[in-house]
Amino acid sequence: MRRILNISLLGLMGVLPLGHAHAAQTDFNVFADARTVTYRFGWIGHDGKPYKSFFRLARNDVEISAKDFQPFDNVAASKYVSEVINAYNAQRKRQGVKMDMAVVGDKVKFSATEMTQADFNAEVKNVKAMRKKAMDTFIAANLYTKVTDTSVMPDHKRIASMYVGRMRTVAESLARSSPSYDPRARINTVLSFLQTLPYDTLDDRTTSNGAGFVTPIQLLTQNKGDCDSKAVAMASILRNLYPKLRIVMIYIPGHAFVGLKMDPEPNDVALKIGKHKFVLAEPVGPARVPLGQIAPDSYAKLKQYEFSYQEVPF
Repeated sequence: MRRILNISLLGLMGVLPLGHAHAAQTDFNVFADARTVTYRFGWIGHDGKPYKSFFRLARNDVEISAKDFQPFDNVAASKYVSEVINAYNAQRKRQGVKMDMAVVGDKVKFSATEMTQADFNAEVKNVKAMRKKAMDTFIAANLYTKVTDTSVMPDHKRIASMYVGRMRTVAESLARSSPSYDPRARINTVLSFLQTLPYDTLDDRTTSNGAGFVTPIQLLTQNKGDCDSKAVAMASILRNLYPKLRIVMIYIPGHAFVGLKMDPEPNDVALKIGKHKFVLAEPVGPARVPLGQIAPDSYAKLKQYEFSYQEVPF
């Protein structure tokens, strides 16, 4: 779950970029056979030069990725919790407990006979804990995580980790597209590639799943995504290229980007989290913003608001 910082912004280093050309995708094609799906991309990099990437993914992985993440279903969540409570109620009746429970909307109503107040209170406490655990189980099973008791968000770090293996050929292809083996050059190749994928809020159910988020493979297949979808894809790609690199998802109001634990260069924008410096990367596009620089609006929000982060596990 993302961690909310209870301290002020510890450090911003570097200079603010004044402006960048917009990302340009020059080629996109997807075609499938019985076993694989082939992707072809072309784009203009940060250096103004053309780049190309060609890779294949297992068709089964592509099909699964379309079903992995869906809009959160409150009706299904309530039904699951009700089934758990009703099963417990039936079990307790078989054990001779003189208490009945009924799920009404989002509440549980209790009635009891031949039960002390202390036993009744203990039973109610137990059911409340069971209800919370059942809801938490449903949330996790659907790749969400709690933000508050009444709100959820996609479990970005878990999804990024899930997709590391599935995105290996993507990472390898982008590494081959890089002009050098230098980590910074490779990371910028990944960044520019993601920035050229068309931006979409993903809340229109006629053109997406309507959840406001897509998995990394769906991002590639649909050739569109929003900030957190691209940030998760970047994390899953970089985890393949640099398995020991610490990667964090950074959140500010209405936006998400990535922080990478590495030594900042003189003009980099970086965050100090604890004792470590994380160089920032903003894959959302359409601006072609290289590693260590972020959009002026993102910079302003980092200075103005408390940010939160969650680390992608190794």
